[in-house]
Amino acid sequence: MNQFRKVIRNWEDWEATAGEISAFSGVVEKIFHNEGLPAADIRELPPSTNAVFRVGDYVIKIYAPRQAQMEPEEEQRIERFAMWRAGEAGVPVSEIAAWGCLKDQYDFYYLISRYMEGQPFGEVVRRMGTAEKRRMGARLRDLTDRMNTPCAPFRQVDVLTDPDRQVRWQGYQENFRGDRKNYLEGRCFGEQVFVHGDLNGGNVLVDKEGGIWFLDFAEAVPASALYEQMYVAVELFQMDAALLEGYFPGYSREALAELITDGLLMHDFGGDLVRRYFGGPDGLYTVKDLAGRVRGRLEAGGYSGEIFGRS
Repeated sequence: MNQFRKVIRNWEDWEATAGEISAFSGVVEKIFHNEGLPAADIRELPPSTNAVFRVGDYVIKIYAPRQAQMEPEEEQRIERFAMWRAGEAGVPVSEIAAWGCLKDQYDFYYLISRYMEGQPFGEVVRRMGTAEKRRMGARLRDLTDRMNTPCAPFRQVDVLTDPDRQVRWQGYQENFRGDRKNYLEGRCFGEQVFVHGDLNGGNVLVDKEGGIWFLDFAEAVPASALYEQMYVAVELFQMDAALLEGYFPGYSREALAELITDGLLMHDFGGDLVRRYFGGPDGLYTVKDLAGRVRGRLEAGGYSGEIFGRS
């Protein structure tokens, strides 16, 4: 007898269902029984592309099935590899407890990892002073530098040209989209490395000893290190000057603005980030216009570009 009773015909059906404990409780219980893991109350976690729940000392991620126009087996493989790769590089990541596929009404591929106790990065840094933020920024740079190194092929994607990675730029001026395309085609962004791709405030955890953990590697891709560094600056740090000064020691305002602009133009979430932090499409006709907005945001936030001690 199937445990899952909802109907998934497309992405919209999945999106409407993915966060419902009632829809997945039977599926989760059966998976934990099959894996020999202890039963526990199922709790909600922040919304995600996939169905993600806390179950006692574990987190289970159930990948969107093929009926939602996804490739769950491949997504599971990529995330398993990415977590292993980051751990091998010396980055603290959660331990994988189990993975597999439950054949129910749909084929539900899943990944179970240890639940990490801690606070989201954004909540922790709000209580920090300037010097402490700079030290935290430097610690984050050390971790991403360890991780952002050349890697064996693990995902067939071109972050600059794949059509499905241009979607978030729809709605921008045609002039801007054309200039972005020409700019990306005419620049060299250095060697491709392994990047996490989604180091936002919910995916970076600080434990009670002050240790930093990276979560949720679903967006890991091969890309320029700028892809990661921009996202840390904009989405994780929210352009906070002290955090930026720790992470980018000695970068002039002009150099950091160029790095952030380049990263925005290449990142899968770049179009959304420009809307959220840099004024959106209105009045944006060229890459130069975007670079000006980034410089203005750095200046308004008090970023100095000076080198500060890390002790």
